[in-house]
Amino acid sequence: MTLLAGWSMCASSTQINGCVHQKAAIAAENLQRLRRVRRPFAAIIKPTDGCNMACSYCYVNHKSQIPWMEDDVLKASIAKISELVNGQRLIQFIWHGGEPLMHGLEFFEKVVDLQRKYCCNVEFENCVQTNGTLLTKEMAEFFIQNSFSISLSIDGPESLHNMNRIFLDGKGSFDSVMDAVRLLRSHRQIIGAVAVMTKDTLPRIGELYRFMKTMGIQFRINPIIQSESNSHGFDEKAITALEYSKAMRELFDLWFFDDTPIHIDPINLIVGNMISDTICGCDFLGECLQDVICINPDGNIYPCGQLAGNDLYCLGNIREKSIQDILSSPVYVQVRQRNPQIIEECHSCEYMKICNSGCMVSALMRDRGIMAPDYFCEGRKLLFAHIRDRIEEEVNRVSRQRPA
Repeated sequence: MTLLAGWSMCASSTQINGCVHQKAAIAAENLQRLRRVRRPFAAIIKPTDGCNMACSYCYVNHKSQIPWMEDDVLKASIAKISELVNGQRLIQFIWHGGEPLMHGLEFFEKVVDLQRKYCCNVEFENCVQTNGTLLTKEMAEFFIQNSFSISLSIDGPESLHNMNRIFLDGKGSFDSVMDAVRLLRSHRQIIGAVAVMTKDTLPRIGELYRFMKTMGIQFRINPIIQSESNSHGFDEKAITALEYSKAMRELFDLWFFDDTPIHIDPINLIVGNMISDTICGCDFLGECLQDVICINPDGNIYPCGQLAGNDLYCLGNIREKSIQDILSSPVYVQVRQRNPQIIEECHSCEYMKICNSGCMVSALMRDRGIMAPDYFCEGRKLLFAHIRDRIEEEVNRVSRQRPA
């Protein structure tokens, strides 16, 4: 009997509290697995669930008991994540939200002080994911001085961006975000962004690509994801797996046949996964808990930022739980069991190696449960096939041009 199976039996009995030795063994096994991975470990930390905007597709679940992360939660988060990794992996601290800059510059000054204290023997990076509208010159200079990278949220040119990314008063945010782009560019910073694909995006993929390239913005594009928070009106913006595939294949061709393409994820990740033995990208790893953890403003811990606030997937509270408690919790064990070997639809899939059942959060869409394949599975297979064919065509073309 494996340790995981043993804990499942224990968790279903009336004597969970008596399984001290079993829990310790499970925690030790999970910790060993987590530490021996050589990929970066992402710690998504949310200073606040609050936001100065009202994006139509926002998935953030505003269930934090404390709306602003307090000093004891911040301290416990940095200290325990450092303890968890124990210097054996690079930590990527991702400051997310809500809108993290609402907490102000003082919060991030505390972050730097605590990291100096608790991460002295740990290699780490910081990234702020922000809508950009609150970024000031003082903030930008602080982040640059302390080696924080800054990622903005940009859905494309003004008319496309302002369809969904609006302020609380309904005004579009495009002009404010472009101010942030210009501010970062004046400090010679690489501009990175996240774009969300909705029904509005589908007929304008070419326009989106040309805008991002003209602006020199590297970006990741994500399909709109369903959550408790955006379920009202979700279907008006949501896209099907086949619509996602069609748009992504068009985007890939624009990128592939461009003599000077910009960096786009997940396209760069998929190509890399196809031509390498190393699989990258949280969508494709199939081992979420070995690479990601999310902490809400109140200290509650979740397997992913998009599950934050979902009570079914809470791993405990960072102030109250030890690393051992977190790694041996029934929720941790349940999530860790998700893999393509136990998802029947994945068994015979030719892309299992590079997909690993896809995203757990996408699997939850339409109430299907985490043990289902990614909601976009059908479309992703078409996208993978398209990319593979393009790569093979290019390899054959180059081979034909070589002198005999």
